[in-house]
Amino acid sequence: MDLATRAWTALPASVRTRIKDLLAAHDIGRLSSRADGLESMDVIVEAPTEMSLDERLFLYALVRGTAPACVLEIGTSQGGSAAILAAALEANGAGTVVGIDPMPRIELPAELFHGRFRLVTGESPAAIEEAARVAEAPFDLVLVDGIHIYQQAAADLAGVLPHMAPQGYLLFHDSFHFGVSEAIREAVESDPSLHDCGYVCARPRRVGDLLTHSGFRLVRRGPAVVDMAAIVQPVWDEVDRPPPHDPDLRNHDIYYCEYIEPCAYCLRVRAAATPTA
Repeated sequence: MDLATRAWTALPASVRTRIKDLLAAHDIGRLSSRADGLESMDVIVEAPTEMSLDERLFLYALVRGTAPACVLEIGTSQGGSAAILAAALEANGAGTVVGIDPMPRIELPAELFHGRFRLVTGESPAAIEEAARVAEAPFDLVLVDGIHIYQQAAADLAGVLPHMAPQGYLLFHDSFHFGVSEAIREAVESDPSLHDCGYVCARPRRVGDLLTHSGFRLVRRGPAVVDMAAIVQPVWDEVDRPPPHDPDLRNHDIYYCEYIEPCAYCLRVRAAATPTA
């Protein structure tokens, strides 16, 4: 028995079933090729932006993971980060990014934006109103990468909040700048709907005598505790079933219940399936 076969048979039977179902639901060739959105990842390395590799990867992954319908970028410049955003949206199959910049210098080919990018030439925060009109929808994700000083970051944050979705994300670049950090701190302390998620890319870089560049800091907008039910409800709607609210499911896990010990839910299901004498 070769290594691959041994690894496959070592998986719990229930996990093997789930993998088989996944492969059956998709074109296997598509899963193993670059047609599953992987071709769009080339732009992560090649895009003209001063972001570090970890920042580029995080930006792409954040869009892929949260699947925003509408993204705002404050500070588009050469369009490198906008191209990364657009590539992630394209891989998701939906979404638009609107960029703001007073003096954009975009020389990238249009195909790198996949028809998902709109540009508003103007200064933030004044241009945010026009960006909101172009978007025609609240912003689920806002990348703040404009002038990295306190008064600008604070103005951008205040200007964008009225146009954000009730639950969305603000991502600040070059957030190791003292002024940017202070603007974030003050906003979070004064607005109970904002929650500081900290430095999600925490590799400082010195510029001159100060730590004024690099770093992503993430702020979440919404309730203190995220309601999972609202996120998973569409999936249950697809199978025309109500979400499970069985307390016994709190300790149910495919691997744990099969290899360690069955939970109360498993025991109940087994008992119900056992014919009585």
